[in-house]
Amino acid sequence: MEECEACIIEFQTTIEIGVKNIQVHGDSNSIINQISKKWKVRNETLAPYQAYFVDLTKNFTHITCTYIPLEDNQFGNALVKLALMINIPSHIPFDAIIS
Repeated sequence: MEECEACIIEFQTTIEIGVKNIQVHGDSNSIINQISKKWKVRNETLAPYQAYFVDLTKNFTHITCTYIPLEDNQFGNALVKLALMINIPSHIPFDAIIS
């Protein structure tokens, strides 16, 4: 579920800054196939995540999804874990963070 939540945060962030075309690279075959709408979730716990992914994808003009095997994506995993540890106070403007 952490991978779903991290992906949702990434999608929300790209939507907030106005990105319309996105490339998704990930080591979770399940998430990559959910985002690209190739798979439907059978696990009831994950169903709300897929429904939300579908809603979020409507904000993009084009989405490209690429599966990367876990052994080839260790750097990406480390970045996701670090990003989830960051708590940015709401009074800090987003553009100040990315400048």
